[in-house]
Amino acid sequence: MIRQSLDADSVYADIALHGNGLTALQFRDEKGAVTQEVQSLLSAPKRLRIEKHGAYFTMWLSGANGEMQMAGASPKIELKEPFYVGIGVCSHDKDVLERAVFRTSK
Repeated sequence: MIRQSLDADSVYADIALHGNGLTALQFRDEKGAVTQEVQSLLSAPKRLRIEKHGAYFTMWLSGANGEMQMAGASPKIELKEPFYVGIGVCSHDKDVLERAVFRTSK
């Protein structure tokens, strides 16, 4: 996730990998705006990568073969330095505790 600020309604871009395999580049291009997304055709990728090039964000995913490929559109989202970069986990249900494992791959 890359965010302009830690405000709940901040401008941001992220890659969301849902429990059912749905993977999407999600973003809010204006403070307080509604979140939009570009869904990938690849379900449950093995690896995820988000890239920022100027004002454009791109989602890269790999399937079983391990080869990273660009997936979906590259929306324009204006972020000014400094901004925040991090990893997040969300259940979308306040009564559900989720578990995630993060590891490096070579």
